[in-house]
Amino acid sequence: MIKKRLLYSLATLLVINMFLPIAVTAQNATLKGTVKDALGNALQGVSVKVKGSSSGTSTDANGVFSLPGTSPSSSLEFSSVGFKTQTVPVKNAADVTVILQESPSQLADVVVVGYGTQKKSNLTGAVASIGNKDFFVVVITLTMKR
Repeated sequence: MIKKRLLYSLATLLVINMFLPIAVTAQNATLKGTVKDALGNALQGVSVKVKGSSSGTSTDANGVFSLPGTSPSSSLEFSSVGFKTQTVPVKNAADVTVILQESPSQLADVVVVGYGTQKKSNLTGAVASIGNKDFFVVVITLTMKR
């Protein structure tokens, strides 16, 4: 009688251990999606991060992203310069489409430097502004050889 119960318990544990990896893999599937603006245009370079973790990616030229190992209970955070940061829960979705809203006020606070971008509030040192008129000025220098 005891041997029969022990054998039954071992068989049950074996079956559970066989199907457990399948259940865990199904919970952490690859999440794909697209990020667009309010006009429906694809947004390139949008930062997509799993909230509360270091996992993330960015959108390609077509606004498409792919995040492997995303849990159904997690939330994604979408951010890009000139747009409001948006958090979207995954909720067992396999494909997500996100529409980011513009935030013109953020554009006034960004300073482009030679090696990246900084917020205006974090910037120390000299600042020079270049307007659209400065881009049309062309200086031509000729060097003559004798």
